[in-house]
Amino acid sequence: MSTAKFLPSFCVAIFVCLGSTARAQISVQENWSGSTLDTNNWTATLPFADSAYSVNNGSITLSNRATLLSVDSFFSPIVITGTISLSASDISRIATRTSGEVQAGNIYKELNGLWFTFTRGDAIAGGGFSIEYASNTGNQLVAYTPYNVDPGLIYDFQITDDGTNASMLINGTELTQSAIDPLFSEGNQVAIYSRGTLFFAGPHSSTLGPIEITAVPEPSTAAMVGFSGFVLLLALLRKKLSAS
Repeated sequence: MSTAKFLPSFCVAIFVCLGSTARAQISVQENWSGSTLDTNNWTATLPFADSAYSVNNGSITLSNRATLLSVDSFFSPIVITGTISLSASDISRIATRTSGEVQAGNIYKELNGLWFTFTRGDAIAGGGFSIEYASNTGNQLVAYTPYNVDPGLIYDFQITDDGTNASMLINGTELTQSAIDPLFSEGNQVAIYSRGTLFFAGPHSSTLGPIEITAVPEPSTAAMVGFSGFVLLLALLRKKLSAS
């Protein structure tokens, strides 16, 4: 192939490489294997005296506000799937767009971010699913669907934050969804926590089975991959030209 014919093909290859990089996704698959937390994926915070977690070779139980914060950053669209069960009076929360920062002045150690909440017991209308903004300036309920969350029953869930819309699916049925502000962000991590605390009569615990987080990589990661692809293609071009 002549150099003139090779150059257009080379340019196309570059654009294909960079385009596929922009669409690339990363996935964290957490199976809670063994009996210890995988610190490559999570950091744990135990804000109260009775906060605790236990890894049980396939599931994790969070009690009394035990909080997990992802090590990785995730950018929309974010999809989180897994299984969850709640104790008789617990509330469990998964937050996207968080840095793990506690809301200013919040004695219950609530985190800033976009909340996806599973409620059982003494909270909103006795139980249900909700989506909510949380920041240092306050909270704003975006969507709420009442639902009889049975204690101890295992539910399949899917949470989606695609940047402009958010939804919660339970056992394959969409129960809560709403348009959301694409500019709202308190961070780029994911947090999971049991909302109950020692301030309420217990027990308060949530158990999660294997979960998966799928999202686009942070921009610096995508840029590095794209640059590596460019360098490789440039090396191939030089080799081709020197052989001509």
